[in-house]
Amino acid sequence: MRKIKFIAFILLVAACQVKERVDEHTGDSLISIRLNKKQIREAKIVTDSIRQRLFPQIYQCRGYFYLSPDKLATVTSPISGFIRNMYYSTGDYVKKGTLLAILTHQDYIKIQREYVEAKSLANYYIEDFKRQGDLTLDHATSIKKMQRAQADYRAIEAKLRALRAQLKFIGLDADKVEKDGFTSSINIYAPISGYITRVEGNIGKLVDSYGFIYEIADINKLLLSFELPGRLFYKVSKNMTVSFTVYGKNINHLNAGICNIGQVINTETNSFNVYAIPDSNDRSFRPGMPVEMLLTLEDIKVPSLPDKAIIESDNKSYIFVKEKNIFTRTCINTGNSKDNFIEISNIPENFGNSEIVIFGARYLNMQIDKY
Repeated sequence: MRKIKFIAFILLVAACQVKERVDEHTGDSLISIRLNKKQIREAKIVTDSIRQRLFPQIYQCRGYFYLSPDKLATVTSPISGFIRNMYYSTGDYVKKGTLLAILTHQDYIKIQREYVEAKSLANYYIEDFKRQGDLTLDHATSIKKMQRAQADYRAIEAKLRALRAQLKFIGLDADKVEKDGFTSSINIYAPISGYITRVEGNIGKLVDSYGFIYEIADINKLLLSFELPGRLFYKVSKNMTVSFTVYGKNINHLNAGICNIGQVINTETNSFNVYAIPDSNDRSFRPGMPVEMLLTLEDIKVPSLPDKAIIESDNKSYIFVKEKNIFTRTCINTGNSKDNFIEISNIPENFGNSEIVIFGARYLNMQIDKY
């Protein structure tokens, strides 16, 4: 009995006729196989037409972890000075208010001296102003002298306020200067908590006013930054959910919510920027780390076939198109999948209303591979 079945199978295969031709429109190689009715019935081949089904449109692009400007601090010197001490290096974590460096310069003493001198003059002018006021009431002096004393007092008072503000700006306490005396150094503190990402300078180096010393990044709340083509501008909105994976990190897809959408379309790339907040912030994430973004848009009707109708071979996707008893293997492009159906494209126009093999495609492909 087994011999009879084997002989029948051999005869069935031998009866298959395989031909190869070149498509006139695309230039692609088309391979066809001819079967008779008995072969079609025994192979249990079922056909159907290409149908329009609702599929979610998934757009895939690359992005990266982005550090918002309020999470990045550049530490500079408020006034020129020589670096006397530096306490941290790149990669160190510091808390807000941590002493980062100490600068020294003789000009710091000059500012303090000017403040103390102005404070003494202010005390003198206010007493003089009061005295001139008393004398004016007794008609012993002119109103003009009183007005001059008042102007002198107000001028020195303005200078005093300016010097006090200048001391505060460079990190010195005016009251402490009066009490404890002058200092030739100022301290540089961390404005935020975070990691030191850049260091510029060394002990003994002269740092100019607003000269760069440290850069600190607070990476606790990173954003995702990516670009989308201009045609999708009206299809995305705030709070829309996107998913992402991190290159080189073995994790499942994570979710993020769109928080900001760029309002300018780049004329060169025809794209716009989008920012999203991850639902969970892994402490291993770092600014600039690349990610793969997946954006799911609204469902639209697209051509589709059951997944059993698609044959994968040599990194290409194929379907079999039936015309009478001839089955032609045709290369197509596949897209998203949903409920055991696959989105297809690159369909030749003359195949639009053709019968497509939805069951038995693997059998047909096996027969072709034998030739």
